[in-house]
Order: sequence, then structure tokens, then C-alpha cells
Amino acid sequence: MQIKKLIELFEKFLNNNDSLNEQELESLKELWAFYNVKVHLNRLACATFICNTLKKLM
Repeated sequence: MQIKKLIELFEKFLNNNDSLNEQELESLKELWAFYNVKVHLNRLACATFICNTLKKLM
């Protein structure tokens, strides 16, 4: 259940960065993929693809 919540938060971040509150941002803070997309926004398509694939597998 925890991983599904993180994927949902990460996808929410990818779709609309402004919609996350401080607690949600803290939940994502330790994820390397989160940091990577924040620094390199051109990787958005790859990150979205990963989220969609993981959701299909669950």
C-alpha cells in the first residue's frame, strides 16, 4: 500500500507541482526519481511512463 501511495504522490507532482502540500513533498523528498525530475524537468515523459507502467502492474 505504501508504494502505491508514493506513486500517486509522484504522479500528482508530475502533473501539477503546485497541488502538493508540505507533508506530501516531505514524503517524496527521499526518492531519487523525485529529485531527478525536479532537477531535470525534461525527464518528465520518462517519469510519467514509469508511473503509468507501475500502476498497470499493481
